[in-house]
Amino acid sequence: MSRTLIKVGAVLALLGSVLWGQFPIDLNDIGPGPLIMFIASFITWISLELSEVPLSNKNSNEDAIKLNAILKFIDKNTYYNISKCYLETTIGIYDYKGLEELLDYRNTELNKFHDKILEKYYSDFCAKAKIFLAGVWTLYTSDGGNTATWRPIGNGYVSDARYQEVRNEISRLNDLADKLATDFAELIKKSQIQLKDSNVAINYYE
Repeated sequence: MSRTLIKVGAVLALLGSVLWGQFPIDLNDIGPGPLIMFIASFITWISLELSEVPLSNKNSNEDAIKLNAILKFIDKNTYYNISKCYLETTIGIYDYKGLEELLDYRNTELNKFHDKILEKYYSDFCAKAKIFLAGVWTLYTSDGGNTATWRPIGNGYVSDARYQEVRNEISRLNDLADKLATDFAELIKKSQIQLKDSNVAINYYE
């Protein structure tokens, strides 16, 4: 905010020097006072504009580093699981490990994206991931191996009413997984635009 006010002040000083010199401008009648003020204000304004270039580039680089950290959690395997694999009677207990690790990272991260567009997409994705995981691990229980199931331990029998409830919940969670996949793809798409000036290579995958 302070930099913005300084820039506004520099521009107003430029306008003031023009008005002080006389408007419309007659070069023959301009005294040294307004000319000096104009030159000083112009140099201040240009310096402020140029000083923001490295800052913008630094922010893009930091955002690219952050995105690479996120891509380690939502790797190709995790993205495949949320975009292609639908919940059924059993699931792998590690199918959504990347989502869980991302939420742990989200809870402990120190800095947000500098870019507000990317931060919004990322925040929305994490909020939906939290809802999705809560639903999954409310419905599914580990069967003692590397898989989890919604069926009760033992004979696995459920009533028709309970079975319909489970099918409805699975349908809701599958729809949410589709939205997660779409949102993450959109986050990546936006990052290719917002971070195009970054000097840090982003580890995108197909």
